[in-house]
Amino acid sequence: MEEKNPSYVEGILNTLAELERKSETLISEVEVMKKRLISITNDEIESIKSQVIDRANNEAQVIIDTSKQEAENESLQISKKSDNELSLISKNIESSFNKAVEMVVQKIRSDFILSKNNNNNNNVKSDSNAVTKAENLQNAPVTGAAKRSKKDNLSA
Repeated sequence: MEEKNPSYVEGILNTLAELERKSETLISEVEVMKKRLISITNDEIESIKSQVIDRANNEAQVIIDTSKQEAENESLQISKKSDNELSLISKNIESSFNKAVEMVVQKIRSDFILSKNNNNNNNVKSDSNAVTKAENLQNAPVTGAAKRSKKDNLSA
């Protein structure tokens, strides 16, 4: 067998030791690069996450503003419609108020006259003031001022 030179074996061992040191250095550098890459990735994730949240908030604000504007427009339309209906109701009340007052006065007059006639039929003494008041009530015209003050009292 051929014997190898000790310096040759020593050179191989030195080369292997050098290769092992370089391997350990590379492993160490890979770990540092891995940590740096993870850090960069995490920073990028946070940045993208922040951008997504900002965009979502902006879009949500646009949707909210649009919905708010639509609701305000609808509210104005409803308000106008209700004002128109309230005006119509007020006109109807105004136009039929005088008639309603006359009907109430007629009913009171007829009830009073009926009551007066029943009292006379039962031979009950009539109070002269009550008869006078009833006659005055029957003959009293219902004036616009009286009608108006009664209406104002009813609406208050």
